[in-house]
Amino acid sequence: MAGLALPSAAAAEGGDRFLAAIGQATEQSLQVVAGFAAPASGPDGVLPAVGDDAETETFKQRVRATIQRHPSLRAAAFGERQAAASAREARGALFPQAGVALDGYQRLTSTDVPAQPRRFNPAAVLSVNQLLYDFGATFHRIDGAEAEALAERYNALTAGQQFTLQAVSAYYDVVKLHSLVRLAEDNLERQTLILERVRERAEGGVGNRADLVRAEGRVAEARSRLVTLIGERDNIIAVYIELFGERPEHQALPGLRFRAPSEAEALARLEMRNPTLFRAEAEARAARHQALAANADRWPRLSVELTGRHQAYDDFNAGRNDVRIGLRGQFNLYSGGTERARRERAGFRAEQAEQQQQTVLLALQRQVMSALADVEARRQALRAEEMALEADRDGFVTHLDLFTIGRRGLIDVLDSQRDLFNSSVGVIEERVLLDLAHFVVLSLTGDLLEFFDVLDIRHD
Repeated sequence: MAGLALPSAAAAEGGDRFLAAIGQATEQSLQVVAGFAAPASGPDGVLPAVGDDAETETFKQRVRATIQRHPSLRAAAFGERQAAASAREARGALFPQAGVALDGYQRLTSTDVPAQPRRFNPAAVLSVNQLLYDFGATFHRIDGAEAEALAERYNALTAGQQFTLQAVSAYYDVVKLHSLVRLAEDNLERQTLILERVRERAEGGVGNRADLVRAEGRVAEARSRLVTLIGERDNIIAVYIELFGERPEHQALPGLRFRAPSEAEALARLEMRNPTLFRAEAEARAARHQALAANADRWPRLSVELTGRHQAYDDFNAGRNDVRIGLRGQFNLYSGGTERARRERAGFRAEQAEQQQQTVLLALQRQVMSALADVEARRQALRAEEMALEADRDGFVTHLDLFTIGRRGLIDVLDSQRDLFNSSVGVIEERVLLDLAHFVVLSLTGDLLEFFDVLDIRHD
């Protein structure tokens, strides 16, 4: 944003302290806005070019640090651990199942052993069961559980990207609102200076009451705007502390140069890297395996069983030992329709997951196209705001020059200064929105976490 320095001609007329003060306050505001000038386009590649300035390194370090330690992402990582434990539980069905039981009975009447007294007869039972074949039901449950664990991993990555966008937005908003507060302070100072000059002229009989009332209204408006911006700044500082765990110290944007990918490139990277899409695919795969497992449950299960039993009569040490090995085939003949309902439910869930996967893909494709359109719209808007700022700066300087020679009144200066403030605010807001729009594109193409050198959301 070259050439934004306020010309000194208007402020040099006769050493007028009023014009000098106006010029100084305007110069300070324009220096603030200069830090939000549109950056040059980045090089080829999806990731933005990173400058070697301290602000950029601080930005990346702070965002990366909060991703690694924030409790919301730690909670998301535990979801993957729970699903991984469920997968290990499902794989356990492939191994022998052993158990020990203690039971006993007391014979009430018997024709087989008439001489045996009636007493409580305890027994110890050791059983080992090994599944041999179940038509693939166990393997499908294992595959389904592993797919669910993978879905949870991508869910953690999705949560990480969403959190990163919030952190980046808070980081940028802190800079934006600090700068807007400085602009509003300079604006109030200029409005107050103009009001004082209008009041002097009114008291000297040169001005009129209407101009004084109008100037007082502008000062009240400027003061209200400043108070509002201070409140917004304090609110975003609270958000920043929630996300980063510390008060913000930065007051400048990172030196990043973005290049928006083409629509075809962005859509291709979406299908290759987006964790939200991968999560939907993994959930659909898990649902398919669960449906296959439910269908396999309708067929017999074959297992081998080893049973050892120690039956005590007079005392536990003196009794009968019985060891048996055999094959067990289990088949449910009738369950009142529950098995069929379970199979239908699993099948419907698989079909639903397939449709949800397609829905997610369509939604993400639409978001990519909207995000790219937003980037272009923000770029054009920033260019327009910079042009408006140039025009309003020149108009403000011109009105000051004309005021010094008596061809314009202070109200004209008041109006042109208000236009300059509004266009300055527009440049700052549009620059921040442009960078944030680029970060949204990075999140959709699956490149956001990589930019901050975060490869996984795990806290081992």
